[in-house]
Amino acid sequence: AGITGSSATQLADTTRQSAGTTISQLRAEGASSPLGDQTAAAVTALSNGFADATRWSLLVATVFLLLGFVGALVVRRAAARSTGAAVSASDARTGGQG
Repeated sequence: AGITGSSATQLADTTRQSAGTTISQLRAEGASSPLGDQTAAAVTALSNGFADATRWSLLVATVFLLLGFVGALVVRRAAARSTGAAVSASDARTGGQG
C-alpha cells in the first residue's frame, strides 16, 4: 500500500488490536487521515488482510470442530464396545441370567 517499515507494522498492529475497526475509521477519514493519499490503498490492503485472516481462522476452527466430532464418535464407539463386552462377560458368569 506504499506504507513500509515501522508505520506499516504499527498500522497492522492497531488494526489487529481494534478487531478491524481501524479500517472503517480510516475509510471514513479518507484523504484527511494521517496516511493522506495512501489511505485508500491502506484500507484496501488492511481489508484484504483482515478478510484473509478471518477466512483462515474459520477454516482452522472448522477443522478442529470436525476433529472433535470424529473424536466423540470414536469415544462413543469404544464405550459401546466396552459396555457390550461387560454385558457379555456378565452373562457368561451368570449363565445369561444377569
